[in-house]
Amino acid sequence: MRLTEALFPDRMSSIAENCKIAAQQGFVMEHARKVDLSGLAIQVKEGDPITRKDVQ
Repeated sequence: MRLTEALFPDRMSSIAENCKIAAQQGFVMEHARKVDLSGLAIQVKEGDPITRKDVQ
């Protein structure tokens, strides 16, 4: 899964609330700003849950 931009670039974006994901691998987040992932719990079998590229 690739998250390439924040959903709402002018304000804090909440991606998930009380969300649990189990997957083989994590996802890549690119070019995102002000993203709140505090409601997201990810368990993966290999690698990092989230790989961030150009994320602030």
